[in-house]
Amino acid sequence: MSKIAWLSGVGNSKKHQEIIADLLYAFIKKAKTVKKYSKFKALPEIVLDSKVPDIVVYNFSRNTYTPVAIFEICYSVSLNDDLAKCQKLMSNDSNIKEAFVIDISNDTLVFNRLYRLKNGNISKPKKSSEFETMNLDLSDII
Repeated sequence: MSKIAWLSGVGNSKKHQEIIADLLYAFIKKAKTVKKYSKFKALPEIVLDSKVPDIVVYNFSRNTYTPVAIFEICYSVSLNDDLAKCQKLMSNDSNIKEAFVIDISNDTLVFNRLYRLKNGNISKPKKSSEFETMNLDLSDII
């Protein structure tokens, strides 16, 4: 696979963009229809600490956006880079409680979840599609 296939933004595949759209729709719909989640805002391609995750979920309160979850959609060729990117972003911002790197290389998607441990450290990647922040199973969405 050429490097152009996993560049950010307009260089991505239709499959990559479709997954971002499906996730955004599900996150926004839940935030608009379930009062408990109304404070969450999901936005694509926002710069965080000079990095640009595919999706950032924010807790929006008092005109302040606080990132609480990040998502990367990737092909296996960039999986380790995207995991490292998410680990760095979580290390730099203790408000980020969860990160997902979703490998779309095959017909079966692979969900890699990082999360904040009780001691504040970051977990090792786990195979899980459970997005606890918004109480959603990502495998039910995509």
